Amino acid sequence: MGGLHVIATERHESGRIDRQLFGRCARQGDPGSAQAFMSMDDELFRRFIPAPMRNRLAKALSIRAPGATILSEAALQHAQNAAQRLAFRQRRNVLQMDTWLEEALSFTGAGSEF
Repeated sequence: MGGLHVIATERHESGRIDRQLFGRCARQGDPGSAQAFMSMDDELFRRFIPAPMRNRLAKALSIRAPGATILSEAALQHAQNAAQRLAFRQRRNVLQMDTWLEEALSFTGAGSEF
């Protein structure tokens, strides 16, 4: 068929990065395709999906239960959202600490003319 085929062996913590990667497969009308493989042992799932939920999802996928694919997509979405919320809180805390340090360590006032 031609074109680029993107194979992702794990998903990123940000869904935006995944979409950008998958968008690389077909540009300006060129043919392309993308495929992603996930494992319950991926760091994203281990960090952001509770173990009991991972175990139930793994069992549902292994027996090919109806709706297991939809459940796995929902679990991925939940994990990515949780990772993005954590990253946002970390960035906000760094910004707050930078602001506090700037104010605490400034020896000259705002009106000083040195």
